[in-house]
Parts: sequence; C-alpha cells; structure tokens
Amino acid sequence: MNIDDLKNLILSLTRDIEFRYNDAAGVISPYSDHEFNMGFRGDSKDYDNIDELITDPFYDGKSLNEISNQITLQ
Repeated sequence: MNIDDLKNLILSLTRDIEFRYNDAAGVISPYSDHEFNMGFRGDSKDYDNIDELITDPFYDGKSLNEISNQITLQ
C-alpha cells in the first residue's frame, strides 16, 4: 500500500486500521481529522495532525511514510 492510499484510508475515519509490521501488530485509530492514536508493541501515541502521524518514527525507528509498502492490513 502506498502512503497516499494509507493516508486516505486513515482520513476516511471509517474504522481502526489494524496491520502487521516486523512480526508485530499495529493499530491506527482515527477519531477525527485532528485526533489520532497509534499503537505498536505495547506503546501508544496521540497525534493532532495526519502529517505528524505519518512522519513520526514510531514503528521500530521508522515512520509510516517509510514502511507503508511493508505493512499487511488485517
């Protein structure tokens, strides 16, 4: 999945996005277009804008921007 498709899926606000990366489960919970939560390996973090969410190196030191083509949606 490319980053633009993933970003559009997140911003559709229709559901939590559950995925696997590096043999671990991850989740992105979009509550509104200015309120998001990400979880991975027991950690979670809140964001108030999509650009911060996709550029933060939260996933084993990598950002969603870097790993979007390596995740498997559940």
